[in-house]
Amino acid sequence: PFESVPLLIQNVIFENGKTFAPSLDEEIYFVLETNRITEFDVKIFDLDGKFIAYADENSESLNWKWNGKNKNGNLVPFGIYILYFITDSGELSHKEAGVVIK
Repeated sequence: PFESVPLLIQNVIFENGKTFAPSLDEEIYFVLETNRITEFDVKIFDLDGKFIAYADENSESLNWKWNGKNKNGNLVPFGIYILYFITDSGELSHKEAGVVIK
């Protein structure tokens, strides 16, 4: 009678673009649009695959921000970083890139 609906990521919206300058106290804000409500974590990696930090989830579901700092609270160097979205269940993952300048 009921058919399960596969979880799909429809879009990732970067509210101020994908480029930001944490040294100027800028942050990157992003929203995930899916076809179902579920819990996601957003892990941030450098291009060498090294874990940098988790993005901070805002009070609203599927909204995050990152201040350009690593897990120790230090600003990361300029470069490209990968935002890795993954459900708590491991059912789905998705990657997006963000650029840190200055």
